[in-house]
Amino acid sequence: MNILRNTLRALLPAAALLLWTGCSADDEAAVPGGGSEGETVAVPLTIDLARTWTTGDDEAPESRDVPSPPALDVDGWAETVGTDRVRIVTFRRRSTDAAVGGDGSANNAPFVYDPSNDYTWEVIQVGDGTGADDRFYAKGTITKRYGYEYRVVGIAYSSTRELSPSNGLLPAGEAGLFSLNLADGLTYDSFMATLTEADPQDWKNYWGGTVAANANREHIKVGDGGRLVYTPQFFYGYCHAAGSDDPIIKYVEFNSETGEYVSDTPLTGTLYRGVAKVEMHITARDREFVTANRPLTSAFIVANNVRTGVGLASYDDFLPQAPGAPGNTPDYSQYTLVAAHDQTAADGEEMVLTAYMLPTKTRFALRCYYHFSVLGVEHNRSYNYQLSVANISSAEAATGVIAPDVQGDVFYLRRNHKYVFQGDMSTITQGTELD
Repeated sequence: MNILRNTLRALLPAAALLLWTGCSADDEAAVPGGGSEGETVAVPLTIDLARTWTTGDDEAPESRDVPSPPALDVDGWAETVGTDRVRIVTFRRRSTDAAVGGDGSANNAPFVYDPSNDYTWEVIQVGDGTGADDRFYAKGTITKRYGYEYRVVGIAYSSTRELSPSNGLLPAGEAGLFSLNLADGLTYDSFMATLTEADPQDWKNYWGGTVAANANREHIKVGDGGRLVYTPQFFYGYCHAAGSDDPIIKYVEFNSETGEYVSDTPLTGTLYRGVAKVEMHITARDREFVTANRPLTSAFIVANNVRTGVGLASYDDFLPQAPGAPGNTPDYSQYTLVAAHDQTAADGEEMVLTAYMLPTKTRFALRCYYHFSVLGVEHNRSYNYQLSVANISSAEAATGVIAPDVQGDVFYLRRNHKYVFQGDMSTITQGTELD
């Protein structure tokens, strides 16, 4: 018995050591968040569109040089109607998070485009804007892979909306008005959209026709036909795990209530309008030519600083850019066509010209075209008038329109702000004609 007892005493510590060693090895191999290499999980994503126009000042003081507009409550339901697509674009990088097998170190690696999580979803409209729960949203799923973390952004636009007539130079629907620089290896910080440009030189009612006799066909200080740019009504925002504002989406999220790691936490996000809306109500007037009054054939809004590119790494990319920034018109003496009313307007008729524009500082001008025939001779006349606060007035605040920021006839356009102007050609054309 003593021999057996002594033998057991000798064996028990060894057995205990073996058990401790085995458990220790298992603990080192285990990952707190669970999962393994190659594992994936489908995660639901719901993303809303914020339709209300921003009021007051949402920008840092150093980003502006004019006072903030007054704070008003302006609903943007009508403008949001027709926004029917959301593009979901995803970027990923290897995670250093210990919960997925990482070493726990700081992660400074760039996020890189993930084409397997690039989707276009339809926008769902609920209600007509009068109910408290009425909304615009899109939903779907993205796939997360073990060992990675993600940045996910959404871009909303309309697949059918035609902003202004373009004589067929631009496609119908906003999808053809911009392109994304997506490519293998693209980093998140380099993600951007570029607007589509067209040359309006062959557009008869803009350029002035092709008849040399009795024609005034000069552009507004722009050689070779200038350019035509219509900006989509972009909505932009980032996605995140429900209950968190962190833009970095982990493979697993720690649930403090259960003390467990969860891989299928739903994702959510809100897209905000990144552009300014410019709406000009102009009363047309006939003009006397060859002893008779002739109606206005077409009218066009042109601007001398139009951004054609915007970064998509942050909503702050939609803040106004300094002159000379990428995408800005290179020369303030040049004008770009941004809105058109391409049909004859009778004397006293109100024309409404609407443009969405990336935030910027710019001057506006009205280009008027008259075409008529006398005794078989074609006549073409084009006139260009600078628009200024002296002859264009903003609507009253009671109408729910955000007042414009103007300094010396330079208009300061902010993201998600709406500008409505009213004017009469009889005053617009007084002493403001441009070359």
